[in-house]
Amino acid sequence: MKKTIPVTFLIFAFLLFTGYSGNSAQEDQPLYQNPDAPVEDRVEDLLSRMTIEEKIGQMNQLDFSLVNAEGEPIITLDEDRVRDLIRNYHIGSFINGEAVPPQQWFEFIDRLTRVAMEESRLGIPILYGIDHVHGASYMAETTIFPQAINLGATFNPDHSYNTGWVTAYETADVGHLWNFAPTLDVGVNPIWPRLYETYGEDPYLVSQMGRAYLEGFKGNEEIYPYTMVSNAKHFIAYSDPVTGWDKTPVQIGMQQLYEFHLPPFVAAFEAGLKTVMVNSSEVNGTPMHASYKFLTEILRDQLGFEGVVLTDWDEVGKLRDFHRTAKDFTEATYMAVSAGVDMSMTPLHLGFYDSLLELYQDGKITEERIDQSVRRILRVKFEAGLFENPFPRNDRLDRIGNE
Repeated sequence: MKKTIPVTFLIFAFLLFTGYSGNSAQEDQPLYQNPDAPVEDRVEDLLSRMTIEEKIGQMNQLDFSLVNAEGEPIITLDEDRVRDLIRNYHIGSFINGEAVPPQQWFEFIDRLTRVAMEESRLGIPILYGIDHVHGASYMAETTIFPQAINLGATFNPDHSYNTGWVTAYETADVGHLWNFAPTLDVGVNPIWPRLYETYGEDPYLVSQMGRAYLEGFKGNEEIYPYTMVSNAKHFIAYSDPVTGWDKTPVQIGMQQLYEFHLPPFVAAFEAGLKTVMVNSSEVNGTPMHASYKFLTEILRDQLGFEGVVLTDWDEVGKLRDFHRTAKDFTEATYMAVSAGVDMSMTPLHLGFYDSLLELYQDGKITEERIDQSVRRILRVKFEAGLFENPFPRNDRLDRIGNE
């Protein structure tokens, strides 16, 4: 009698031989795109897939004007300019803007994000930064709060908490997820022109007001599914220049620095702060943007900060043009990255990208050092949920400015 092989067995053998799996789509998904995977695993997986150019691109922050359409009103995106910067330079962050209505901001950020997510090789989202320091001042029709010095004068952290809460409430939906606040400079020099941005002269008060702001800003559950990223500034002792003039040298004893200027940042780190902006001046003879002692030995080794260190406006170039400690932009880049800078706000040109790539190719900056910074940047983006919720939304913009 002739034996026949069951059809089901033949089908099973075929599937086994061809390697077919009903979960093939899920198995093919890169680990970094799996929202259920641990953040650190996602970071390492994505980092392993990136070229050196893509890594360096993540360390650059450019001004919105470089992607604004020429001859058009402010906040009008030119998608071709975006494509050039995303595809060829892999830019990871943009900043700034003007006080236009929320819907206009939504359209700008939405189109910017779609180019980054849909037309780049790995789909790494943009982290958009902005200075909403006393309410959403870079957007029209929002709630504006008193400057920090006025909040400090109340000695009531609830006012600082509410400022942070409302700022998050009114900015999250349009994609302003990285805010350069609070200002944790201690207002010890009454003739410093930015005194009004501080909470006052008492380090305890500054610590409490700063912590309260962060708790309100990061703890707002009404902005779901978004998560805000805060950036405290300016590390460290920026507010006490000898002459009183902004960005001029600071001479300070280490006891005074530890007792007055560091406590607000320590309180912020305890409250979950993920990024800091660097002091634009020099402290005790060394420009802060080139200070390994402050940005690595104190900030990271002593205080245990593991987040992103961001420069202030074009400060890498000012190591050459203002402080005159670097002979050219490439040497300035070497000094800043070696000191501990992770992302350069080099807003109006690509000098940082070009210089860092040159330093890598010449063997002066290692890929391991670059990976340190990119790992921190990617971690912030994953923890902020940007890979799952990269796009802004405009279905609840009526909440902005609502009484």
